Amino acid sequence: MALTVYYDGSCQLCLASVAWVRRLAWLGEIRYVDVSDRDRFRRAASDLDWDAVMKAMHVRAPDGSLHVGYHGFRELLRAMPLLYPLRPLLGLRPLAVLGERVYAWVARRRYRWNRCEGACAVHASQGGRGEHP
Repeated sequence: MALTVYYDGSCQLCLASVAWVRRLAWLGEIRYVDVSDRDRFRRAASDLDWDAVMKAMHVRAPDGSLHVGYHGFRELLRAMPLLYPLRPLLGLRPLAVLGERVYAWVARRRYRWNRCEGACAVHASQGGRGEHP
């Protein structure tokens, strides 16, 4: 079973991140699910909360466990040979706490750094100042 990445396909920063992962993920299949369309999301991930997935990337591991935001990024490193050695280091408490904060900060502000449309535009308008709610 493959890793599954749930991401906001209406966000240019998210799309660029997925492209980066595709280039580096040689060790295993990764399934990519664009959740910007609610109907497509419901069909692909009916057990997840759409608003939560729109706030942070979610990664489902082959064992069914769910990893959100920074922890999802760390889970993706399993499929990236060049970056895999960083995985244990990024799990150390000081770096993990910093990583969580940086990820949350970027995720809240990602709409101000890129042009967005569709679901992205709705979330950007609800969050004020270009921040995600």
